[in-house]
Formats: sequence, structure tokens, C-alpha cells
Amino acid sequence: MIKRTSLKVKNKKQNNTKTNIIITIFVFVIFLFMASGYALLNTKLTISGKGNLDIPEYKIFVSDIKAIENLNGGYQTANPTQTEDEIAMYTSLPNQNSKVVYEVNIKNTGASNAVVDAIYTSSNQEHLKYRIIGVKAQDQIKGLSNVTVRVEVMYSEDAVVTNEDLVLMVHFRFLRKTSDYSNACTLNWDGSSSSEPLSIDIYGKKYYQITNANELNWFKGQVDAGNNTINAILDNDICMNNKSFSLAESKSYKGIFDGQNRTIQDISYSRNVDLEEDYTYNSGLFINNEGTIKNVNVSSTLVDKSIARTSTGYNYLGGVVASNAGTLENVSFSGKMEVDSQAIVNCRVRQAHAYTYIGGLVANNKGIVRGSVNRASFKVSGYASYSTCDIYSRSVNIFSGGIVGLNQGYVSDSYNLAVVEANGSSRSDTRTTYIGLIGGVIGSNENKCNDVYNAGNITQSLSGTTDGSSSGMIGKNTGELKNVYFLTNTADNRIGSEISANDLINLNLNLSTAFLKSSAYPKLFWE
Repeated sequence: MIKRTSLKVKNKKQNNTKTNIIITIFVFVIFLFMASGYALLNTKLTISGKGNLDIPEYKIFVSDIKAIENLNGGYQTANPTQTEDEIAMYTSLPNQNSKVVYEVNIKNTGASNAVVDAIYTSSNQEHLKYRIIGVKAQDQIKGLSNVTVRVEVMYSEDAVVTNEDLVLMVHFRFLRKTSDYSNACTLNWDGSSSSEPLSIDIYGKKYYQITNANELNWFKGQVDAGNNTINAILDNDICMNNKSFSLAESKSYKGIFDGQNRTIQDISYSRNVDLEEDYTYNSGLFINNEGTIKNVNVSSTLVDKSIARTSTGYNYLGGVVASNAGTLENVSFSGKMEVDSQAIVNCRVRQAHAYTYIGGLVANNKGIVRGSVNRASFKVSGYASYSTCDIYSRSVNIFSGGIVGLNQGYVSDSYNLAVVEANGSSRSDTRTTYIGLIGGVIGSNENKCNDVYNAGNITQSLSGTTDGSSSGMIGKNTGELKNVYFLTNTADNRIGSEISANDLINLNLNLSTAFLKSSAYPKLFWE
């Protein structure tokens, strides 16, 4: 029987073989697309006529989240939850040192690179602090790759511990990386134009999406008009075209300003004044802050010369904020600051006293500054003298720090790389005084400072009558210090612990987990 049907069977096998070849090729094509990084979950297969294969170019999503570490009594109150672009963590922290660490896996199953365009966060406890290590806004995730992200949940320094259920939510905005994708700023601002930006709702709060200097100027107008609780996120780098610019001049800012790791650049401040009356002068991206400013890089040039021929003059010069009673976190400053402060009396002016507070991040801090870095160069000069009469008192008082000038709040997890140079002089008599408290991190610390280091050279050259002047990583300390380090040969005074370059590079010290090893000195987790 087999022989009688062998011919027919053979023919059928030939026909089936052709069909199988076609099916095999088609299946192979499908698997070839999938193996090239196209997403299985988003695959749409349509067969009509010859058949078409319609598959997106990439698929990026949160694939997994789990708690991996509980410290000092911290624990989960419920398992974390997730969608493709959002995670939620449910935590209880019974004391100030408690922490729960989560591990998040992000997958890009496509061939195209993707961009983490933004990372939005929200919590049911305003004093909950978190660290996201392993990815940040503007990072690229390559096609066919995974990224492991570490999320640490803890209390902030000013929190009142309640041991209640805490919820932290993180939303990622993923975009395809294309040849025309750009974060660069393109607008050459004229110094006055403004336009209202679009807005977005993030966890029940309205945020304005600022993409250029016109929109940032509109935001400034709203804040200064009294609408000072509004929120903003940056969706591009912002170029200020070497114009002077400051927010919150008349009203203290009380909202959330999230830079999404973008840069506000090319701000230029310049002043040269001779004053014979009392004055207070402020400069900085924000003048007064009681809100939260985070994830923003600022680059500006500040050149300031002031002569006080008056009773008292106050200067607050901050790279990011002049006076802070809120929170700054994950902020950097670069550029240049040159300040010349003088106090001179004459026969008409009975006394002249100039107080100048200068900080790379904040001039005068009564709030929280954490996770921040200064790379700007500092040059500070002070001069106290008299022109025609020597019977009246005069003084120059300078508080200058790479991070904060005068700290009456809390500074943590920060570092300075910039050179801070100060020159001071005064007439050698009992009526003329120069005081210069110069620090790589803080000029004068009156409260708390921990987990900071200085790697920039701090120098001060003095002549004439001085009173309590000092230079180092912290110019003067009357507060609490913990894990405060300065690189060998960078400080004159010995406030803090001296550390070698090798030990600093290899993190052979007790800095917090906010710092990570790099090819040079330690960087912050968000850099």
C-alpha cells in the first residue's frame, strides 16, 4: 500500500514543503522583527493581500519593582504597584533614620533609543525624602537594554516622625530619541517679552511647562503679582541671552519649581553703585524662596561693586537664591561671581557698615539646602576706610561660601569644586574693621551641616585691622557638623576633617549614600 501511494504522497510532500517554506519565511520575518527590538506587547499583525507587518519602533516600560532593603525599622505596608510608566511605594518609617530601598527595572525592548524626558514625583507626606539612583531626566536608554533604578524612601531632615503610612509615586515620561529631538534652547530673549506656557496636571497639581525665556518671564510676572504658589517644570534648557533676571522679588516663592535636570543659562548681573543711604540689595535667580526648588542647573555671571557711604548696607548675592526659607535640592551653579564691597566714611556720614552675604547656591539660608554643587569661580574683595574724616566707625563684613554664605538652617549632601578667593583690607585703626568669613562650602555656619566636602582652593589675603576673619571649607562654625571634609591643602583653618585626594576619589570616608564614585571626585546621585 505504501508503494501504491508513494507517488501521491511524494507530490503532497512537495506541495506541503513549498507551503511550509512560505510559512517558515513569514514566521522567521516576524521573529526577525521581534529580535531586532520591536515590542511583543504592542505588536499589531494585519494580513490582507500580501500581508503587512505593523510594529512600533520601540517599547519602553517599567517591567518590575520590588523592595530590596529595610533599614532601622522601615518596612512596606503594602506591595509596590506599577503600570507601564508609573510606580507607587507604600512605606512606614518609625524613626528619623528609617529607610526602605526599592529596585525598579526599566526595559527598552525596541531597537530605537529612548529618552527619560521627565520624572514626576508625588507623596502624601511633604517631609518625605527620596533618592532616585540609576536614571534621571534627559538620560538615554538604548534600544534592547535594561536599566536598574534604585529608589530610596526616607524622612527629610525637618520631618516630624509620625510612623504613618507613606506613599511615594514616581511617573516616568519616555520619548523616542530621534534625530530631531533636542533639549537645546533656541530663543534669543529680548529681556522683556513674555508668553503664557502650556500646563499639565501632575497628581492633582497644576504645573506650567516652561520651554523658553518668554514663558519663564511670564511665570516671573505671575509670582511677583502675588500668584506665588504656582508650580513649574522646565521642558527645555532656558537661555536668558545675557540679561538680568530674578524671580520672587516682591513676593516670596511658595510653589514647586522642578527643573527636570535642565539648565537656565546666560543670566548676567552687573552693578556699580555709590550709595549714601541705607539699602538692601538682592540678586539671584530667586530672591526669596519658601517653596521647593529642585533638579535645576543655573549658570550666570555676577559682577557687583558697591560703596556704602551710609549707616548700613546689606547685600544678598546668591547664584540660585538670595534668601532661602524653603528647600533647595539637586541644584547646581556654575559661572562666575566677582564682588567688591566697600565702606567709606566722610565728614557728612557718621558711620558706614557693609554686610555682604554671598553663596554659590544661597546667600542667606534659613531652610534646607541638600544634594547641591557649586562649580562657579569666586572672587571677593572688601575694603573699609575713610575719605576725609577719621572720627567715625566703618566696617566691611563678608560671609562667602561656595554653597551658602550664612547658614542658619540645614546644609547636607553637597560639595564645592570652585576656587574661592578673597582679598580684604582696612585702615589700621580702631574705627576701621574688616571681617571676612570665607568658606568653600559655608562662610558662617550657625546651625547644622553634614555630609559635605570641599575640593576647591580657599584663600584670603588680609591687611590692616581685621576682626575674626577666617578661611577654610567653613569660615566660622558655631553650629553642628557631621561628616565634613576638605581636600588636603585647600583650607587655612582646620574646621572639618582633612582628606587625601586618593581617599576622596575612592570614597574612603563617611559621606552619605547621596554620593557615588566617579572617574574623579565623588558626584551626587542625580548628576
